[in-house]
Amino acid sequence: MTYQQAVDEAKGAGLPWLDQEMVLKPSSQLIALVRQSQLLAAEVAADAGEE
Repeated sequence: MTYQQAVDEAKGAGLPWLDQEMVLKPSSQLIALVRQSQLLAAEVAADAGEE
């Protein structure tokens, strides 16, 4: 089954389907959390390399 066939079947079954691309934008809180996570991961990796 191709992607388009799956989409057609989903639509035919009455499932909601967006025909245009949905663009998501992260919140500022999520961006800050990801930055903190990356900094922490870098610190842990650097500490592991010192041992």
